[in-house]
Amino acid sequence: MPIVVVPYPSAPPNVLGPGLSARFTSDFTGPLPSDANFLVNLDATEDPATLFATITVPTPEPFTDLPLLLPNSGWEQFVNFWPVDGQQTFVRSFLREGATVIDSGTASFQWDATSGLSKMLLNPTTSGGGGGLTPAQDQALQEIHQGTALDQLLDALTLELISPAGGGPGPFNRTLLTPTAGVLVRMTAIAAGLVPDTPDGDYWLPSLAVIRLFRGADLWHRVPVHTSSKLYYWLDENVTAFATNLLVSQWLLNMSVQVTIREGCQAEVFLLHYP
Repeated sequence: MPIVVVPYPSAPPNVLGPGLSARFTSDFTGPLPSDANFLVNLDATEDPATLFATITVPTPEPFTDLPLLLPNSGWEQFVNFWPVDGQQTFVRSFLREGATVIDSGTASFQWDATSGLSKMLLNPTTSGGGGGLTPAQDQALQEIHQGTALDQLLDALTLELISPAGGGPGPFNRTLLTPTAGVLVRMTAIAAGLVPDTPDGDYWLPSLAVIRLFRGADLWHRVPVHTSSKLYYWLDENVTAFATNLLVSQWLLNMSVQVTIREGCQAEVFLLHYP
């Protein structure tokens, strides 16, 4: 029988994430040698090449209770494949004699980046009993909050002008080599004959501009601009997956954006950058 992984009853059902715990149980009858250990790998997908965290824990018994990714708990973390919230992730566990595997198992769980934060607050210090956080844990918790709180991410965005100051006729193109949050289009001139026709006086037909997001040569998403300014965040387009400053912001390759302006109109165009 393979190793069974069961999240603690206090955790949300079938969910794992930073600060949450699980019990790893093997039916190996033993006795276990003195160099027995559990090796636990966390993979972002079914492919073991998407490993994003690993730990080796000595064990005298064919079971162990393991909190995930607490600061100073021995986890080694990798930045390339960190899962997004709600993603199905995979736990591969191995009971070993030294480096020789004597039992193993694979289980999948939904990734939850925030439910375990309260348990991190209650986690004892690693230097000797009592509640509260060590300085390292406190810093880690702050970084997790800063990296997962959408309001803080958006409040900290910076603007990069990719059009002429004061606006231009476009089109304006940019290859997105690093993580960006979206694009801002501000109309600076409206073609003669185009008149807004809504009570707020700020909606035009036809479109004043079009924002297009590409993956390679393929169109991913198209957003028309009908108003004097338009903020388009692509956080919901599965382009970016942010976790924390401790971990990584993942970014797809071969992304680009193009803003095309209607003839007779002009606009300033800004990229929205993470701090």
